[in-house]
Amino acid sequence: MEQEENKTQGTPETDLGKFKSVAALMEAYNSLQAEFTRRSQRLKELEEKPKEDLYESVMRDEGVKGKIIEEYLSSLRRSPLAMPEGGSVAAPARKPKSLQEAGRLAIQYFKGV
Repeated sequence: MEQEENKTQGTPETDLGKFKSVAALMEAYNSLQAEFTRRSQRLKELEEKPKEDLYESVMRDEGVKGKIIEEYLSSLRRSPLAMPEGGSVAAPARKPKSLQEAGRLAIQYFKGV
């Protein structure tokens, strides 16, 4: 019935989604625009701030510093190249393919090469 009224009055029907009226949609849009402007201004302030000031701010904040260290240590634990618990990595064994090669390896071992 409402569609018929809109057709007879010449007003196109508009889907406003979760908004009940055009006024509510405009109010939400203006609020969003204001928040975007505030965040953009804050980002610009941070980008213009010298990196040394930012570094000093981070170093004074124990919570931020702790979080950075925690994330770094976590990334080391996930890394396949991280050192094992003992702190040393064994070199792959060199297996000689002949008696002569075994002799050369033995001599190198005894000489400390």
